[in-house]
Amino acid sequence: MTGLQYSQFLYRYALDWSLKWGVFKSELAAEFASRPIKYNFLILPLETMVRVYGNVMGRFFYSEGILTEENAQNLALEYAKSFEESAKRNLSDQYNSKLLAIGEGFIGFLLSHITMSPEKGWRFAIFYGDTWLLETLEYGP
Repeated sequence: MTGLQYSQFLYRYALDWSLKWGVFKSELAAEFASRPIKYNFLILPLETMVRVYGNVMGRFFYSEGILTEENAQNLALEYAKSFEESAKRNLSDQYNSKLLAIGEGFIGFLLSHITMSPEKGWRFAIFYGDTWLLETLEYGP
């Protein structure tokens, strides 16, 4: 998948959730989350997606006081299971089914541990966009 394709999907998906959470200037939050992808990644290899999705959730959960040394392994296993279950629910030959599996696994896990608010929604968008920027700096586009 190309970075442009994924960033377009992500923008719409992030906008939808930002609106549900009552995020002020939801369009800007969605743009902040998705922009680094379309400008820095021509294609998105699996290893890049795995690193980013692991890092963004880990960083956000740590900042919320949820992730600790004691529960890291259990949370990681639960996070992986969330993606597995979402992939099974979205099993289809349609292109968007893969994107929905990623989105639903990601958001499903997030919402199973955190009650989102407008402020947390903005922070999450910032963490998400920043994690993609860090990926570019560390591993290159």
